[in-house]
Amino acid sequence: SSKNRRTSATGRLRSCPVAATPADSRCHVDRSSDRPKSLRNGPMGASAGTESSPDEATAMVMAWPGGQWLVGVAGVLIIALGAYQFYPHTLNLDFMYRLDRSRMVGGLDAVIERAGRAGYGARAIVLLIVGFFLLIAAVRHDPQRAVGLSGALSAISSQPWGQASLWGVAVGLFLFALFCFAEAKYRRAT
Repeated sequence: SSKNRRTSATGRLRSCPVAATPADSRCHVDRSSDRPKSLRNGPMGASAGTESSPDEATAMVMAWPGGQWLVGVAGVLIIALGAYQFYPHTLNLDFMYRLDRSRMVGGLDAVIERAGRAGYGARAIVLLIVGFFLLIAAVRHDPQRAVGLSGALSAISSQPWGQASLWGVAVGLFLFALFCFAEAKYRRAT
């Protein structure tokens, strides 16, 4: 029988019948195992369907030349984003200028304003905590200190006042989701 040659990414040759089907195990070339893990698992090291922990991603970045500085800069930028979310949106209500209040009936604009204020505040708190932990990881050169959203919420819940604060952040994030729906409906056409 005539044979066809298939080559893997590393140059290995395998002989397979021309009429081989993909189910023919003798002819299957698993190209994913020939690639480096960082390429196989995506840009942040996570396999499809699995979740990479923030400390693994931080450790990967810290292994790069200047990686500790990159993690520190990322922490500072996330803290700045949290502060930006808090000041103009929670205190000054700048987000309301994007909405067409004339289309809102009754006291809906006040409800949307409160939901947006609470939502932006909760989002800012979470961003500030994530940025703080990234900054600590960079300063101490300890990727285990880096946390994502779940780690930030866990850090909140482990405090003596944590359960009440965690509920407050959870309600705030839920209100932010509701605000996003309202913003999608009432945003000014530009």
